[in-house]
Amino acid sequence: MVQASDRSITNTASFKLKAVQEYNVGKTPTQIFIENRFDLDVLGKDQPKRSLQRWRKTFKQFGEVGFQSERRGKASTGRPTTKNLSADLGRSKKREGIPNGICYL
Repeated sequence: MVQASDRSITNTASFKLKAVQEYNVGKTPTQIFIENRFDLDVLGKDQPKRSLQRWRKTFKQFGEVGFQSERRGKASTGRPTTKNLSADLGRSKKREGIPNGICYL
C-alpha cells in the first residue's frame, strides 16, 4: 500500500502485479488480500474481487507497464463538439467587419 485516505487506498505497482500473478495461479482475491495483511473489515468483503477485476483488465491490455505508468484520462478524447466551428468563425468575422479570407494576427 502506498497511500490511504478516508475514501481510497493506493496500492503499489508491485503488489498489483503480484496479486494478478497469484490469481492466475489459482488463489482467490480474498486469499491474496488476507495473506498480504489487509483488513477486510475495513476494506469491505467485495473490494478484493473488484480490485482484482480492474487489475486483471489493466494487465491484459497493457502488461506490467500498465501498473507502472499513470493512465487516467489517456483513453478519453473529450466531449465531441456539437458546433460547426468554421461557420461560427465566419459569422464572428462578419460581425467584426473583417472581410472574408483576411486574417489579422
